[in-house]
Amino acid sequence: MLTDTQWADARAAFGLTPRVFDVVQCAFDTGHRPYIARALGIALKTVDMHLGEAFRKIRVDDRGDMILAILARVEDRTNNDDSSPKSDTPPPGE
Repeated sequence: MLTDTQWADARAAFGLTPRVFDVVQCAFDTGHRPYIARALGIALKTVDMHLGEAFRKIRVDDRGDMILAILARVEDRTNNDDSSPKSDTPPPGE
């Protein structure tokens, strides 16, 4: 769903550590805490700790809001990353 570049930007923007970021990516894909724990080989309590840290840094209260915040960040960067050249010349007909 997100490119590696978009993920890297989100990680940097929210100041996530590599392991917290791994948990965030898994939560983004599935959202099921036991799956995240198995996929990353960590305890369920560790998943909860990393999710709590992500919520704090992203300033959200749950996984749904975390996902929305990441998507909003990506969308904002996409909309503001217009690489087309700017021109002072008005469009034809103006």
